[in-house]
Amino acid sequence: MKLSNAAQTMLLLLVLAGVAFVAYAFLWSPRVASIEEIQKKAKDKRISLQRLDEMLGDRPRAMIKHDNGQPAYITVQHCLISFNGSASSKPNTRTRDDARALAEKLLQKAKDGADFDKLVEENTDDSPPGIYTMANDGFPGNMAPSEAIKKVFARGGMVKAFGNVGFPLEVGEIGMAGHDPEESPFGWHIIKRLK
Repeated sequence: MKLSNAAQTMLLLLVLAGVAFVAYAFLWSPRVASIEEIQKKAKDKRISLQRLDEMLGDRPRAMIKHDNGQPAYITVQHCLISFNGSASSKPNTRTRDDARALAEKLLQKAKDGADFDKLVEENTDDSPPGIYTMANDGFPGNMAPSEAIKKVFARGGMVKAFGNVGFPLEVGEIGMAGHDPEESPFGWHIIKRLK
């Protein structure tokens, strides 16, 4: 079957249009990085948090995992229960035993479904709302924002027990970091993972 000149010209234009589209798609259009590529660059500290977010596009940071299977980023809310003699800068007269008893009571209330925001507001020895975003070991943080709620704290820059409890939690789950002079010197941290 022989094609007319018009048909041959039309076919040639379609082929050229297809080649142009493929060339655009691979050479000039913005490329979406895979999660694996983003994780590698983030762990190698070759990108900033801002660049990481740009590479993710509309995908959440929660898609990125640490080698240990924990999330690369979490947002938690906590209620600090300190005592007289702890490293907390807020003065109080509570004994260590009273602080432990109060922390255990509040943890149980939180696990039973009490309003966590209200528990924090009424009981924390830190500044409410006590919400922090943390970057797991090896992932970029961002301390530039002036408001604490917008900062991304490096796990190593926080109290060790805070990250040890927070990162293994599932979203919505609540745990507690007990007082330890080395790993949790401020007192007891009742921690709820928000994201």
